[in-house]
Amino acid sequence: MIAWFRNYFTDRFQRVITHEESTQWLPVSRGFPQGSRLNPLLFNICVRKLPEKCISDIFQFADDTTLAAADPSLEVVTTILTTSFNATKEFCHSLRLIISAAKTQSIIFKAARKCIPQDYHLILDNCTITTQTSVKLLGVTLDSILLLFLTHRLIMLSATAVRWRRPNEAP
Repeated sequence: MIAWFRNYFTDRFQRVITHEESTQWLPVSRGFPQGSRLNPLLFNICVRKLPEKCISDIFQFADDTTLAAADPSLEVVTTILTTSFNATKEFCHSLRLIISAAKTQSIIFKAARKCIPQDYHLILDNCTITTQTSVKLLGVTLDSILLLFLTHRLIMLSATAVRWRRPNEAP
């Protein structure tokens, strides 16, 4: 079995073909072969220890990661999510994965009577993440009034832009 996996991950090459043109074949030194049915399983094995690094709730599906936190205090939720985002980023960096804060979404689920400041936002990796009234998560659109029964504020961050980084590529 180990020999099969070694063969699966070594001596791989790739090239890009567009219309009539194609690039030269280049060796692939990391990552999983695209289109393989094993990709989600292998990726999940690779990032299985990520939840241990976060103080927020974390939900993972393949390369989609969602952080969530609930507390009556918006400041507490902000601290939890910022800390967990930074821990997630550090964990992914150690695996040569990149999280794009610019592609991160934020939504707040709250009771109708609870007010959130109009200018509320998170700053993650020097990117301002404004709160949306709806976000798409794994193909499902979630609306901020979806969970009106909540008495605590719940904010979810969805970081869907996780990708492999080349060894010499800057973070």
